[in-house]
Amino acid sequence: MKIIKLAEKWNLAFETAKKVLLSDGLIIYPTDTLYGIGGNALKEEVVNRIKKIKGREGEKPLSVALGGLSTILRFFEVSGEQTAYLTRYLPGPYTFLLKPKKPMPVSKGLVGVRVPEHIFLTKLIQEVGFPVVSTSANISGEKAPVRVEEIKKEMMNSVDLVIDGGPTKYREGSTVVDLVNKKIVRMGAGEFEF
Repeated sequence: MKIIKLAEKWNLAFETAKKVLLSDGLIIYPTDTLYGIGGNALKEEVVNRIKKIKGREGEKPLSVALGGLSTILRFFEVSGEQTAYLTRYLPGPYTFLLKPKKPMPVSKGLVGVRVPEHIFLTKLIQEVGFPVVSTSANISGEKAPVRVEEIKKEMMNSVDLVIDGGPTKYREGSTVVDLVNKKIVRMGAGEFEF
């Protein structure tokens, strides 16, 4: 396991993270809300590896991070009204539940979609061209980390790369909004109203 500090080695962090994601590896990365653990969200074996590391039982879905609206439209069915919400609130501390165009291994139904307010991650995802699993880098049920120092050693040892971007901007989880059934699932860092 390798830790790269973003402030010191941005380009190295970017190129290394890209290589890891393209070879179906796992990274721990900073977002605007919490530290996440992720890999290629379209590959079942990658998703299963993340669930195993987190101790996620059963069918509990994972979210994905995307690079922006154009990538959301590529992978998800989005109505005009939903596009208006996405345009207004993203990038930002929100997870929007949307219907994928084709099934994804992260969820049996709707998929939580994030475009974090974090240029490293959004740029990285635009570059690799696929959704990246976005779930907090903690064991299920434990406190979610807002800085690298809070991440358990065994979790860091089970991924291929850790990107240390310092403390996250909001220091709490995202607000989760179901755009299909028009309801707020969880209030977090972002203010939201329909």
